[in-house]
Amino acid sequence: MSNHLSTPLRRVSILAIDRVFASTLMQAKDFFHLASLRHGKQLGQGLNASFETRLVSPDGKPVTSFSDVVLPVDGALEDTDIIILPAFWDDFDTLCQRYPQILPWLRAQHARGAVLCAEANGAFWLAEAGLLDGKEATTYWRFFSTFAERFPRVHLNQDKHLTDADNLYCTGGPTSACDLYIYLIERFCGANIAQAVARDILYEVQR
Repeated sequence: MSNHLSTPLRRVSILAIDRVFASTLMQAKDFFHLASLRHGKQLGQGLNASFETRLVSPDGKPVTSFSDVVLPVDGALEDTDIIILPAFWDDFDTLCQRYPQILPWLRAQHARGAVLCAEANGAFWLAEAGLLDGKEATTYWRFFSTFAERFPRVHLNQDKHLTDADNLYCTGGPTSACDLYIYLIERFCGANIAQAVARDILYEVQR
């Protein structure tokens, strides 16, 4: 694969909502931030050489995580290139009612070519938006039955920890999410940067 000496700046929007697992949110931010740092160093440019990573909430206001940490955000939902949907701990129907902006935003961003990535039960957002109909997906193992019952049109693969369908990525949890982030860094920045990030984080890619 190409080492991508230069690459367009891509916007990464990480969705922050109440009851989000802050660790999964910050995990994604750290991977893409480090990739930009490494790529910028390689190119002799500034930090944002490849990814501009932002935490976004539906209304642009801070959210409170699962562990009661108040998380400031960088803004509200926006046009973007990559969306990360972290894991959360709450009733999904309650979240849908609280945040009606999310589903139309996901549909619109997918239609304009954005890459959408869901960690664990973050896949519920993609499925609820109808984006996974007729496509393969996965989620955290505790939600297999609930997911399959709620979304019968989605081809749930319980044997995979990472699925890829039409720029829609689903992972089974934080470890497979790391695989996905390294893959995306390689896709957009090249193998050298992806390998450097994996070494920096002391992560051994499983795929």
